[in-house]
Amino acid sequence: TRLRVGYLSGSGFHNSTTTARSMRSQYAMHDRMSTEVFCYAGQPSDGSEVREVIRRGCDKFVELSGMNYEEVAETIRGDGVNVLVDLTGYTMNMQTEIMA
Repeated sequence: TRLRVGYLSGSGFHNSTTTARSMRSQYAMHDRMSTEVFCYAGQPSDGSEVREVIRRGCDKFVELSGMNYEEVAETIRGDGVNVLVDLTGYTMNMQTEIMA
C-alpha cells in the first residue's frame, strides 16, 4: 500500500502565486513506488503552464470550485488521503475549515 499525500491549494495552483511557481516540479518528484500524490485546487484553472505542470505531476488532480467545505472534506476522505498538506494557510482563499 502506498502512502497517499494530498496537497490542498485554496489559490488553485495559479501561476500568480509564489507557492505554485516554486513548487511546480515538487509533485512529480515523489517516489511513485511508495507514494500516491493528490492535488486539490480551490479555484478554477487560470490556464497557465505552471498549473498544467502541477496537474501532470499528480496521480489525481481535483478541481474543488463550486463545492462546499463538507463536500471537499468528503472528496478527500473518499480518496483515502493519509497526509493532507495545506499550501494556503491563513492567506487569501484559505480553506482551514477543511483541515478540521
